[in-house]
Amino acid sequence: MKRLVTIIEDEKEIADLMNRFLTKNKFEVRHYMTAEEMLSGPVADSSIYLVDWNLPGMKGTDLIRAIRAKDKFSTIFMISGYNKAEEVVEGLKAGADDY
Repeated sequence: MKRLVTIIEDEKEIADLMNRFLTKNKFEVRHYMTAEEMLSGPVADSSIYLVDWNLPGMKGTDLIRAIRAKDKFSTIFMISGYNKAEEVVEGLKAGADDY
């Protein structure tokens, strides 16, 4: 059984790179361009979420909170070019497992 990775990333080139890498390594991948698209999509038990910070509309930290409200156990990684200590702390406080 393949493990599902859900990517929420609005930059297509970055999402495509992650998708190719993960697919090559036997993961099933779902990609959404926005938080709203992901939240309105089909409900799936994802084992891993890769969430961009800077999404159009709802920001990544708010999406992480929404995911955590429904899913306490899946792994969530925040992916971002933002790397100041306070941003990392905010991402982790939102419910990300790593940044």
